[in-house]
Amino acid sequence: MRYAIERLKERAEADPSILTSDVLTAAAEDDMEGMLADGTEGLMEVLAVSHSGMSVEAFQAVNLLLLVAATSAIAADQHVLPLSTDQIAHYRDVGEWIVHENRTRGSCFISRTDAAGHLVQIGLTKDRDYGYIGIFQKGVELGEGTNDVAILINGNLYAGASKNVVQGASGDYRGGQVVASDANRKQLRRDLEQQKEMIVFPDKPFTVSVNLDHMRNAIFEARECTTKLHGS
Repeated sequence: MRYAIERLKERAEADPSILTSDVLTAAAEDDMEGMLADGTEGLMEVLAVSHSGMSVEAFQAVNLLLLVAATSAIAADQHVLPLSTDQIAHYRDVGEWIVHENRTRGSCFISRTDAAGHLVQIGLTKDRDYGYIGIFQKGVELGEGTNDVAILINGNLYAGASKNVVQGASGDYRGGQVVASDANRKQLRRDLEQQKEMIVFPDKPFTVSVNLDHMRNAIFEARECTTKLHGS
């Protein structure tokens, strides 16, 4: 969150008019108590303005949905996340996406990389529903612990915390995974399958635009892959 606050300060110094709410003013003045007064919604307002350049009006026009943090303490579906010790094999390619089968977890996931060194993963649960979204960057240095992350899809802003992990990523990638919750899984599925782009705002100095072309076809193949892993 510190990066978001520092970026907000820089933007406010250049244009004080962006501080149009008590939460934004408090964040710019390092008033943590004031910034946290509105809870998660206030934090996401700071993230929206600092990371993406959204106006507060634009931020208020999107819906705020929560993702469960990918930490063992509170993630009910932690078992869906791939580990470095899992047996993972290539299943097939679908456009720019690669479908992987995780024989240890009994489910499949898709991934794609871009020229900027970003890697995105979208994983399924054993019952073939959306389980998690992972975002990684090549060569970036991340510390231990958790970081704020927001994902904007179809006008819905999904917010949560992401633990820095490398499981399931290959090569020199670092990043985190956010687990879908039962409360928003249906909406997340609808948003992902309707849109062509997903914007990710990690609490680090990079914002990732993910092209979702062919994602729906790749997820279809991942569901078929998961079904085959269970022999049905």
